[in-house]
Amino acid sequence: MGNAVLQRVSKHSYFGNMITEDVSTLKEVQIRIEKTRQKFWENKELLRRKVGLNTNQRILACYVFSVFNYGCEAWTYSKTVHKKIQTFEM
Repeated sequence: MGNAVLQRVSKHSYFGNMITEDVSTLKEVQIRIEKTRQKFWENKELLRRKVGLNTNQRILACYVFSVFNYGCEAWTYSKTVHKKIQTFEM
């Protein structure tokens, strides 16, 4: 890095994930839930079509829940985060 001065920040967006100083992922999960809701409403006409339940589940998995799960490998799970995810999935 040479003589470069590094700046300390309290939060940083890295590949679409919000990394915070306290390593809390609750805010990131809330952001992902909101983005997923937006995708759900964008695809509501597709989901209303008279297709089988299996097809609707596959559409949800592909177009909606994939948005939610993006970057989840970097999340730090706690009881609060786990409960928030379970509530959202229901």
